[in-house]
Amino acid sequence: MPEASRESGALTPALFLPGDFEFGEVPSTEGSTQAPPPSPQVPSLGPLAAFTGTWHGHGFNQIFRPDSGSPTKLPIPVRSDNLLELNLVSQTLSFTRPIGTVPNRGEDQPDIFLNGVGYLLTVTDITHPAKPIGIHFEPGVWMNVPATTDPPEGNTLVRMASIPHGTTLNAQGTFRTFSGPPSIPPVSITPDIGRFPSQTASDSRTARIPQDLAPFIKKGSITQAILDDPNTVFTYSAAEVMNGMTHAGPGDNAPGTRGCSFGWNNTDKVYQQQVLPALGDLRAFKKLSFRACQMTRDVNTTPAPLGDLVFGVALVDAAGVASEINIGAYGGGIEEPYQRTVCGTGAGWGNEFETIRIPVEDFQRVERALDLRTIRWVEFRVGPAHGSTIGRIGLDDIEFTRD
Repeated sequence: MPEASRESGALTPALFLPGDFEFGEVPSTEGSTQAPPPSPQVPSLGPLAAFTGTWHGHGFNQIFRPDSGSPTKLPIPVRSDNLLELNLVSQTLSFTRPIGTVPNRGEDQPDIFLNGVGYLLTVTDITHPAKPIGIHFEPGVWMNVPATTDPPEGNTLVRMASIPHGTTLNAQGTFRTFSGPPSIPPVSITPDIGRFPSQTASDSRTARIPQDLAPFIKKGSITQAILDDPNTVFTYSAAEVMNGMTHAGPGDNAPGTRGCSFGWNNTDKVYQQQVLPALGDLRAFKKLSFRACQMTRDVNTTPAPLGDLVFGVALVDAAGVASEINIGAYGGGIEEPYQRTVCGTGAGWGNEFETIRIPVEDFQRVERALDLRTIRWVEFRVGPAHGSTIGRIGLDDIEFTRD
């Protein structure tokens, strides 16, 4: 399940429409003295207007598949007519721009005009990150269908998809608008005939990929709770300090995908990033920029009352002179996670980063003795003396910019 992200600019779109392509109706009056019929208004996309850009996220997949015709070779051989495959996955979903006015010819129903967007969904298994394997490739189209009189039906949506196994689907249905988050109840893959041994995480001699889950249980990435209910992907775990993050995927630029998270509870702490001496002259730079988020469902994030989180950011020069600015000085702080209460225990959803940009000259306004020619450290100062008394944040993209 992709984690919704406000910022996905680093991703490369995987699907394009030619620049001059625009769906329309072939003219029927060419060469005639008749006036051409008026062009239909470009149909609405409806809720599909939100289907834009390229999105990337991580999730979990589990599926029983047949295993009798071509038995799978396992570290410990097991005879079974089915195999439980578990996948930690990386997913990328890319949308085209709207395709235009699509005429849909009718017989009893007069012609209607549709609009929609093309998409490409790819899923890669990253259970073993050093050996990524593609497991799903799905090109398709989402279409918005206006109301019809024959049959009498309101506005509907259609998803048309194709996958390389020789399978295509055409799924049409209605849609509704909800106030607040959707309700996603717990799910289970247990068949009506009862549980299979492969659904017991501690059993390492069963028909399952991976067969031995001990390393994953220790890390918290595949546990018994996740096998019982795959929607537990956002449950807090001390073993997963980057819970709710959009992680780097195979082929992503490794140096550009590094981030960190840290927490505090009624204690002052400092996180430092060194500035190399050769890069310490900041006089030509305008802003110190970084992205930050509150970590979802963390024990230091969830205590009431929820709200904006604030802390200090400091520049320290070679002489040890420091200038600290509280991010709350520019209005607000880092917002609390969206309080969705499904997909595991607790409340919270995927982490949503906010970009903070502090003018470099403001640090010298606070402390005149600060030497912008010899900056050696960027410090993130948290705790009661610097802002919020408790919290956990994620940090990314710390940089000085010239704009």
